Amino acid sequence: MLLRFLYTVLLICSAGLFHTTDAQDFNPYYNFKHLHVENGLTDNIVYHFLQDSRGYMWLGTRGGITLYDGIRTINFLHDDQDHKSLAGNFITRILEDANRRVWIGNNAGIDLFNPKDNSFTHFSITMPDGRREDTYCVLLGFGNPEDLWLIDTKSKAIKIFNTRTKIFGTVIPTEAVDGMLYVNPVSGIVHIWTYLSIGTAHYAFHKDSLVAQERFFYDAKDKNQTAIQVYHVFPQNDSTIWISTAKGLIDLNPLSRSYKIYHLLGREPVTEVRYTVLSPKGLLWVSTGGSGIYTFDTRTKKFLDHFMNDVLDPFSICSNNIVSLYFDRVGNIWCGSFGNGVSYANVETRFFSKGLSKIELDRWKKENNVFWIEPDQKGNFWCVLQDVPGLWVLDSSLKVKEFRQPLLENGKTFRGSLYQIFLDGKNTAWCTTDRGLYLYNLLSNTMEQVEYPRLSDEMFGSYWATVIIRLHDSSLLFSTMSGLYRISTRNGQRSVHPFSELNDKPFKSFDMIFEDREKNIYVKDISDNLYVLGISETGGRYFLKKHFSFPGNIIQFAEDSAAVYLAGSRGLYVLHKNNFTIEKSFINKFLPSAGVNDVLLSKNKIWLFGDKGLYYYNFTEKSGRLFTTEDGLPSNRFNELCMVITPSGRCIAGTNNGLVSFYPERLKDIIYPPRAQLINMYVNDSAKGFIANPHEISKIFLEHDQNTFSFDFSCISYQHAAASNYEYKLEGYDDHWINSGTTHYTRYSKIPPGVYNFKLRVLDVNGKISPFMKILNIEIRKAFWQTPVFKLFLAALLGFIIWLLVKWYLNIKIRKQQRAFEKQQAIEKERTRIATDMHDDLGAGLSSIRFLSEKVRRNSFSDITKDDIDKIMDHSAELIDKMNEIVWAMNEKNDSLGDLLVYIRSYAKEYCEEHEIRCGIRLPDHIPDVFVSGEVRRNVFLTIKESLHNIVKHANAREARIEFSINSGLFVTIRDDGKGIDISHAGKDLAGNGLKNMQKRIESVGGSFKISNGAGVVIEMAVPLSV
Repeated sequence: MLLRFLYTVLLICSAGLFHTTDAQDFNPYYNFKHLHVENGLTDNIVYHFLQDSRGYMWLGTRGGITLYDGIRTINFLHDDQDHKSLAGNFITRILEDANRRVWIGNNAGIDLFNPKDNSFTHFSITMPDGRREDTYCVLLGFGNPEDLWLIDTKSKAIKIFNTRTKIFGTVIPTEAVDGMLYVNPVSGIVHIWTYLSIGTAHYAFHKDSLVAQERFFYDAKDKNQTAIQVYHVFPQNDSTIWISTAKGLIDLNPLSRSYKIYHLLGREPVTEVRYTVLSPKGLLWVSTGGSGIYTFDTRTKKFLDHFMNDVLDPFSICSNNIVSLYFDRVGNIWCGSFGNGVSYANVETRFFSKGLSKIELDRWKKENNVFWIEPDQKGNFWCVLQDVPGLWVLDSSLKVKEFRQPLLENGKTFRGSLYQIFLDGKNTAWCTTDRGLYLYNLLSNTMEQVEYPRLSDEMFGSYWATVIIRLHDSSLLFSTMSGLYRISTRNGQRSVHPFSELNDKPFKSFDMIFEDREKNIYVKDISDNLYVLGISETGGRYFLKKHFSFPGNIIQFAEDSAAVYLAGSRGLYVLHKNNFTIEKSFINKFLPSAGVNDVLLSKNKIWLFGDKGLYYYNFTEKSGRLFTTEDGLPSNRFNELCMVITPSGRCIAGTNNGLVSFYPERLKDIIYPPRAQLINMYVNDSAKGFIANPHEISKIFLEHDQNTFSFDFSCISYQHAAASNYEYKLEGYDDHWINSGTTHYTRYSKIPPGVYNFKLRVLDVNGKISPFMKILNIEIRKAFWQTPVFKLFLAALLGFIIWLLVKWYLNIKIRKQQRAFEKQQAIEKERTRIATDMHDDLGAGLSSIRFLSEKVRRNSFSDITKDDIDKIMDHSAELIDKMNEIVWAMNEKNDSLGDLLVYIRSYAKEYCEEHEIRCGIRLPDHIPDVFVSGEVRRNVFLTIKESLHNIVKHANAREARIEFSINSGLFVTIRDDGKGIDISHAGKDLAGNGLKNMQKRIESVGGSFKISNGAGVVIEMAVPLSV
């Protein structure tokens, strides 16, 4: 609001105080968007339109074709170096057949569009002599799904081109250069009406045969039908033909040959009609060659609205010379001009109406920036404009009735800045200004200054009045830059006096004031204070009820039964009446800008007027959306505190481009769902597109090294296309939909081989998901080394290599074992040889010594000699036994476990019997054939031998038992029934050479040795064997 106080009103000189204007607004409802060469159109002369089944708009010009999706354009032109390009640039018609194929007629014949690569297939026209020529032809339409009717201007004939067989056939000769085809849906009769000449010819065909022919408006001598220049023919049905002519719009009934010319809108002539088209709601849109566009009601037979180009209105049609019109499937009217491009607007809904346009203020050469609006009791509206001094009076249709420059009591023009007008009765109004409070007389156009006590005489003081409101008791309350004042009337006498204790505050520059239903008064100063004044139950005295620290401006208040809504520079806030708490509204996160300039509550809806449009939110449906100039607003910028509601529920708001009015409860928001489309696909970050037109492809194959790809995408929409949001998902890779917002690009990197579906969907301006989704199936092939065949081959190869390695290893191992075996065999043979030599040589020698000793003993008579000889005999016998043991251990023939056990059993039996000890030996039932080396056999045998020797020598035993068992090795247990052994006396390390030697022997071959006391001594030993 502070900015409002700083606006300076410029004065203008005028000969009179009251002015009237009858300027006409030529664009009261719709905001047209424009397409021309500067923003993508191939040529500014546009003759033809088509919306194909995919939703694209085709714009046929004198210089090629433009394909338009609402955001981007693709231009197609003839290229001599490209045989797949458009054959001719002068477009004569664009049609789509039942198979969704687009056909183009041009100055070089017929072209068929190939959407997969954006190319064309050309068909030359067949001449009467059978030659094919690239000549000018005009496509008329399809008589059936296969037959395309056309006019060949060179051979001057109506022909049929069969789109299946690609064969031309001549129907009849004609001098016509253009025409329109209409097929009766019941009879199947094909009607052709020609134009672009004097008069029109009508042909009727049944199964390609001419059944009727007639002419209209050809003969100037014909009193019933004068010669008229015909520009276009629109056959609505068999009995209603609308003809665009130089004299106006003709309604022709060909059955009765009666007609009527319509050429007036009020007293304004409507001539040089160029084109006629029927809207979905049954309203004719009629274009002219110099007066813009008219609408015509086919029921009342009257022209209604008039649309013209206005240089002051950027939303008006692009030109007054409109040569073609077209309605698409979503209610957009497309207007092709001669030289200024294309205009289009959605005319299916007309929710907003505009008023006080620039053209109405053109005589003052000022901007129509509406600063304040106030209704009177007569249905008029009083406005203040920012750049024009004075008051503007508008009628109920928001047309200017008069302009006033208020005078002071001395007859001089009021020179101050006018902020608000508060109409108080039929003939008076209170005016807040930068020079105080004034009472304005509507009849005399004079302003009387109202005197009141000044709390401050400074420039920004009590003289600067800002906001005025009426309280519940009919008194008035107004704020100033230094004080709050109340206007009351008693006994017909008016008094103005300071109001409330707020005037005692150190800072009392007040701005917005408001009274709620509970009679609480809200006062906001220009600093950070918001006060709530309550009224006492007796005496009507106001007191300070609540004080809030509230930074920022409050521009407007609104309320319902539960809350007061505060709209300001920092958004929307909600003050709850039950506990007087303030919180920021959740709606702020949806607003396009921070500030809210006006607020309107309408049942379960709220309307917020801001700097970037009008935001609407439905509390019941929990949804909302932003209305902008694309929806028909004159501007996206609404002015502060410049909105009124009429008794009929009509809302009128001021913008910096005039007024907008609408009925909040009549909202019919029709947004057609946008169609998702893929624009480009890039592979491995290449700058060149991978596919010419990915939108027309449903499946694509990529190699294993093409697993990084990206997409450009967009939508096909002609309503709020730029505000659409996108979501995408690579099915098979992404777990959830990814919200892209308004970003039109995504990229995937290093995707593993597999089959995926890239899905793209669009959310319209209301946040609703469009049902028109684009799905592209992507299959990334596996590399040859990732295929099952290669894996099987690789497994086989690996198995073969492993087999070779194992075989090589086994061969080496076998050779090593063989060499070891041969070496061992050689050692064993050498051992056997040594054992044999020892047995033969040493054994024989020792035996001879023993026998000779016995002989000497028998022949000796000396006792001493006998004792020595006995010793020699004993030692010889002992040496023979030890030598036999060594020979047994070294002999390779004894290298089995069975030989070891048999030898031990034989020795033990014999040894125990010699010393009169019973010997029990238990062998396993099954003795495996296991190799036992000589070292193991020798150590095991000597340990057992030493054990038996200890039993005989120390145990005083009567019996000894030896048990053998075989598991993972050889286990031997030796028991006796002797006196045992004192383990503690012997030492825990088995002191004594005999026991130590026994333990060392067993441990030296990797075994274990244990001795313990039981019913005698128990010796347990275990020797590992490869069992």
